[in-house]
Amino acid sequence: MNDVESKTEKAIRQAIVRIKNGKSKVVEVGTKMSFSAVAKEASVDRRTIDLYPKLRERIEGEVSSKKRKDATEKQKELTKVREKLATERKVVKQQKELLQSMASRMATLELENQELRAKNASGNVAELSRVKR
Repeated sequence: MNDVESKTEKAIRQAIVRIKNGKSKVVEVGTKMSFSAVAKEASVDRRTIDLYPKLRERIEGEVSSKKRKDATEKQKELTKVREKLATERKVVKQQKELLQSMASRMATLELENQELRAKNASGNVAELSRVKR
């Protein structure tokens, strides 16, 4: 088109800005940037945007930028979850080791207890009285 911005072009540009800034008037606030959202906000047909290549590219850029930002945020969230999982796995491993150690100690004490009961049952054991101090 010419150097003078048409009303339609201005409406589309302003619609892009409003949607990007979360201050839309027609579409619901928080609506994702898309060609149909911009067209609706600008009160134009979706195909009208194709008549303005620079605005179409701007919308495509906003959509791509949002997708990259979302992917980056999801990657950060995934990294945090992986770190937490690694920490939890270490805790589980430590608890398993402790449980094994306690089970081994318990088995040893049970065996020792059985031996002492057997000695006591044989009658060869005399009880010593404890002296109070």
